[in-house]
Amino acid sequence: MEKRKWTTMTAIMVGIVLLTGCGEQEGKKMEEIAVKNQVMGVSVHDPSIVKADGKYYIFGSHMEAAVSEDLQSFKTFASGVNAKNPLFDNLFDEKLEAFDYVGTFENGKDYAVWAPEVIYNKAMGKWVMYFSTSHDYRTSAIHFATADSVEGPYHYTDTLLYSGFTSKTVEKTNFFEIMGEDARVSEYLQAAQYNNLNYPNCIDPTVFYDADGRMWMIYGSWSGGIFMLELDEQTGYPIHPAKDEEKKIDPYFGQYLMGGLHNSCEGPYLLYDEASGYYFLFVSYGGLTREGGYQIRLYR
Repeated sequence: MEKRKWTTMTAIMVGIVLLTGCGEQEGKKMEEIAVKNQVMGVSVHDPSIVKADGKYYIFGSHMEAAVSEDLQSFKTFASGVNAKNPLFDNLFDEKLEAFDYVGTFENGKDYAVWAPEVIYNKAMGKWVMYFSTSHDYRTSAIHFATADSVEGPYHYTDTLLYSGFTSKTVEKTNFFEIMGEDARVSEYLQAAQYNNLNYPNCIDPTVFYDADGRMWMIYGSWSGGIFMLELDEQTGYPIHPAKDEEKKIDPYFGQYLMGGLHNSCEGPYLLYDEASGYYFLFVSYGGLTREGGYQIRLYR
């Protein structure tokens, strides 16, 4: 078993593999590709990657997961948002706890399980998956699940953060448990609705160890911006900070980093590179449409 160990080049290589899905073959004409005369790769949306036992494991939205030995040829080992998917052992049991707050996706029929992040927690001695369930662009939740093997099955453990709540729905969250019984939920609302211009949609978590061995989770998406919380390595739960308006620290959502006010900014992925001593942050911009100018920007 190996802990996740990244380099910038590895991240870029994986991005290329996932964007193309396959190595292009010389001389292929459009009509040949149209009839699927092409060696295709796997489809893993919103991917994160972890290295274990000499293999590369990719986990993505819709409970898709694949494995590779060379970062070129991938094989699916989990697929489909349902109880038959081997990635989880209790996500779709009778309680449906992970969906109690968000329900189904806004289409009313599908369950949205999005953007997982898998990391080996050294203190817990477990593989831990952080993932999202969602109803719409502001009503979401971040959960975590644990497993003894990187391939699972993962056991849903608890829900960590909620977004999109109102004065009527906040009771279904852990807001008062974290903030105290006298906390004013109105500070997070605008015109009786969740203020998604200044507070995040709780999706797209990424978890990493910093240079000092502390564990952090960065998350967030349209349109309230990107936030970050320290995690307790012993438990996997967030360490909620004291409020500091000057430093833009919220006691529930954590440290504000960037974005917000409905500016395009989503899907953060942050990693620490030991060789260079830099932290690298990948963030997506633009509209998620065919002609939306979607792009990935890199900060360090």
